[in-house]
Amino acid sequence: MAQENCEVEFYEALSTNDISSLSNILAKNPLLITKRNPKRQHRTGLREALENNDTECVSVAIRAALTAISNSSFERKQNLVFDVAKDLCSIICDDRSSSSPFLNHESERKETVSLLENYHLLSDSDSFARVKHGIERIRRGGFVVVQDEFSRENEGDLIIAAEKMTTEKLAFMVNETSGVICVSIDRKRCEELELPQMVPNNTEKHRTAFTVSVDYKHGTSTGISAADRAATIRALADRTVKPDDFNRPGHIFPLRTRPGGVLERSGHTEASYDLAKLAGCYPAGAICEIANKDGSMMRTEDLLKFCRLHQLPLLTIVDLRKYLKSL
Repeated sequence: MAQENCEVEFYEALSTNDISSLSNILAKNPLLITKRNPKRQHRTGLREALENNDTECVSVAIRAALTAISNSSFERKQNLVFDVAKDLCSIICDDRSSSSPFLNHESERKETVSLLENYHLLSDSDSFARVKHGIERIRRGGFVVVQDEFSRENEGDLIIAAEKMTTEKLAFMVNETSGVICVSIDRKRCEELELPQMVPNNTEKHRTAFTVSVDYKHGTSTGISAADRAATIRALADRTVKPDDFNRPGHIFPLRTRPGGVLERSGHTEASYDLAKLAGCYPAGAICEIANKDGSMMRTEDLLKFCRLHQLPLLTIVDLRKYLKSL
């Protein structure tokens, strides 16, 4: 009887667009989001809304579900999305699907996709925990995944403190990313190593500050192997290393960070620098964009799967900005 009453309350709240009540109900009974409405007394269930192209109903239900998800723990959010809403998300997010209720409603589709992609950013309560977990992982020499804003690159980078790089870690990084490994260092370090900007007029979309590329000279061969690149990355974070210890050009791409870190520029360059610094490491981070096997960049759902598979912390630049502002 309690379950039946809960279902009635769910459909009543859905029929009146009562997102607050819907989210409270879904927080306790997440499976309701996929149930049919057996009595059809009120508005249809979400599956029927999908079949009937009822975009308003779909949007309301998903907003409520996301609100419920945002009020749960971070681990529970992942379970809800993967175990409850996975199929629905794939239908809604696929604008090429003939079954998508948003096929002829592009603005609504984009809004809903944005909500789905941003679900794990909705909860401020988890933000600091994610950053602290990431800092501790960096301190111990591990990787973290950092995702930037969806209005920017909408990509996730694999990040590690430069001083902690090893041959094995570099090999993992190359195998799971685009393979173009960069290292964030500040202006002072660029000047110490005599690393000028790659071009005098930077026309790259986000003004990523590439310097000339380098290879470490000592104990390396061509510079491209995992061992050679790991040595170069560590050398960039070694205060005893001098300009003449590098060949130019090379296979590692230093990036000059902004002085204010992510509070000045919301980029992975600054995020890796800030995380290394917060972890008590030399302020330099190795970064590279995580890619799918077909070469495309991973987005939110794939990044979550990737982090679950490799047991890596996932945080966002938004999280990091909030954390730094609180210090």
